[in-house]
Amino acid sequence: MTYIASGDRINYSLRPAKSVERKMLKDLFSQLYPFGPVSGYKYIGFGSKYFSDFKLFHRALHINDMTSIESDVERREKYEFNKPFDCVSLLPGRSTDVLQRMTYARKFIAWLDYDAALEQSALDDLDLLIGNVFSGSVLLVTLNVIPPKIGQLREEFRSPNGPHPDLLKLKLESLVSEEFIPMDFPKARLNKVEVYSQLIRSIILNRITKTLSEKNAALSDDEKWEFEQLVYFNYKDGADMSTIGWIFFQRKDREKYNACNLTSLNFFNQTENAWNIDIPNLTTKEIRHLQEVMPLMGEIDREKLSDVIFAESDIVSFSKIYRYFPNFFDIEMA
Repeated sequence: MTYIASGDRINYSLRPAKSVERKMLKDLFSQLYPFGPVSGYKYIGFGSKYFSDFKLFHRALHINDMTSIESDVERREKYEFNKPFDCVSLLPGRSTDVLQRMTYARKFIAWLDYDAALEQSALDDLDLLIGNVFSGSVLLVTLNVIPPKIGQLREEFRSPNGPHPDLLKLKLESLVSEEFIPMDFPKARLNKVEVYSQLIRSIILNRITKTLSEKNAALSDDEKWEFEQLVYFNYKDGADMSTIGWIFFQRKDREKYNACNLTSLNFFNQTENAWNIDIPNLTTKEIRHLQEVMPLMGEIDREKLSDVIFAESDIVSFSKIYRYFPNFFDIEMA
């Protein structure tokens, strides 16, 4: 079968919700200075042929140590050609294999930006990175969270009348170790993205908790490792996706974490409920007008924002992300 790289199906640089997410993460990473200059971090990601996150984080955060893992080993020359900076090292191979071979010598920001659903290999990748963290390191994982349909599950498990929760649990147990499936498995609304996304988050959280528990077993109190959730996004650029991110630090560095002042970011999220990145469908003129009346303070001023032109839901969605709103335009129209 011919391998089709996801970058050939999707132009990652033009997805609006992804663009907003990258800019939010850039602001998040800039807050990490209590752990040391962000420019001193290593960045690990999946560049594809667009390298959009690499470009942004190098230019905005001055990170010079960057590694892109590319699973499409047959077209390495294509990725080398599109590599935007000499400071980007390209490592071909499956992420789990590459992460095992890498040398870890400093704090890192690792974004495991998968375009597929959760598999055991994703948990193994997280485990490898947690085993090599330096205090102040950040790990993010992005996954497809489209819930498996009940009809597909019944066909796969040859159970025409099987209950949805039971079949979905069987499906997840076929993908990851049973020990990470949450005990309080949901019984309803399993066809909803927000419910399935929370379930996937719980599985990952269980794996991280176990890994850190093992890592901490022989350490003194001050040396023990802790972690805090930083972001939990749901968004849709075609497929329904979730991104969850955490910072890892030793207990003795708790004050450094507190000094990051991450609560100043409106998208900082430590809850089990995702922060939705909703991109309203607006014209260029509508965007310009909304920008002029931001930030939104209290109730919507309908003298400035006509209810004939602007729906309340679009105004609210735009107000949450206006500082990060993508500025795409057709150059032929300029």
